[in-house]
Amino acid sequence: MTYVKITVAKPGSNSGKGSDVIGKAYVFDWNEVTGGYQRDSGGVVMPNTLGFKSGCHVQVLEFTKSTIKNTSVSEGDPDKRGIIQGCEFEHPGSSKEIREFRSYWMNRDIGIIFQHCVGETPDDLFGTPCAPLQLDFNAEESKDTNHTAFTFKSTNKGPDVAIYEGSMDLGSTIKLDAGETNISLTDGPGIYETQDHSAAVEIATIDDAVHLMVFTVLGGGGENPPTIPAGTVFQLKDGAPWTALEGATITFKVYKNGASSYIAVEQART
Repeated sequence: MTYVKITVAKPGSNSGKGSDVIGKAYVFDWNEVTGGYQRDSGGVVMPNTLGFKSGCHVQVLEFTKSTIKNTSVSEGDPDKRGIIQGCEFEHPGSSKEIREFRSYWMNRDIGIIFQHCVGETPDDLFGTPCAPLQLDFNAEESKDTNHTAFTFKSTNKGPDVAIYEGSMDLGSTIKLDAGETNISLTDGPGIYETQDHSAAVEIATIDDAVHLMVFTVLGGGGENPPTIPAGTVFQLKDGAPWTALEGATITFKVYKNGASSYIAVEQART
């Protein structure tokens, strides 16, 4: 590591006022990352975009912004010092989705990216492949509160928090053909992204499904985004159709409901 000894100036007026992290944590599993995490010669900046195995991607967890507490603490005896990274925040409520998140991410090697409200402030990446974060949580429901307090902490000493300069388009998506009315689930669980077409179409069927498979449809937007209507193999909450606007998502869980037939039941949408 090459460190250039420059003057470390104050970054600007009122720069110590407090966190301007947006209320989203971009959570991923280091075991699904294939590259892009190498740092430059200064040992802090990650200039490249993280690469992911096929079908793997980042999960977004929204939290209460005022509860954020991100830390980077040196510890250890002389000549044995290193840095422990940590992230803390709270998620309101006790929905099925947050309970499933808690269960899934326990005992996994975690990395988290945080973005800031101010465009000039770089993204922070917590955790490394060799010093990943691990999840602890404390869920509380009482007369005063109903929330989950999350704590992510390095499993062992490592480097300081990284500045991530890569793209936030993280994780592979499976592109559906323009005008597609069927989702082929041959590629298994993952994100299936729609494309614009010359005319609006309805996606109404699936094939190559597997019982209990979970998949997400990501809207690609455009002038004629496809829709998923009610009354098909897609079982939609309150029968409300979904339109594939840019960035919109809808997640389904597949159930076998006959000798060779399946339905896809909505789990969540944005």
